[in-house]
Amino acid sequence: MSLPWAEEYKITGIPLSLLPYPDQPVHAILYEAARKFKRNGLIQFDHKMTYPEVRDRVDRLAAALWGLGMRKGERVATILPTSIQFVLADYAISRAGLVHIPSSSLEPMSTLEYKFR
Repeated sequence: MSLPWAEEYKITGIPLSLLPYPDQPVHAILYEAARKFKRNGLIQFDHKMTYPEVRDRVDRLAAALWGLGMRKGERVATILPTSIQFVLADYAISRAGLVHIPSSSLEPMSTLEYKFR
């Protein structure tokens, strides 16, 4: 199988495969980063959050979702821009065992209706 991008990957040092890919939820990757690194984990304009700060916010939001009565496997839709808030929501939804349905206000109503069924 020919991979047209393979030569570029070799030049820049990008591996051709992500294997072995970790078999864990996305929030577990954040927890590992928060344990290992104390530096900035998220930066948006002048706002910076360290990995431990991100983990703490994620835990608080996940607890709030449980406090609202959300339970493992239920779906949570968000309409957020590409932002720190989106990242926090995505990790927190994973942490709570919920299913994230990221959406956009630019999507046609038929697409949103399909997603929200």
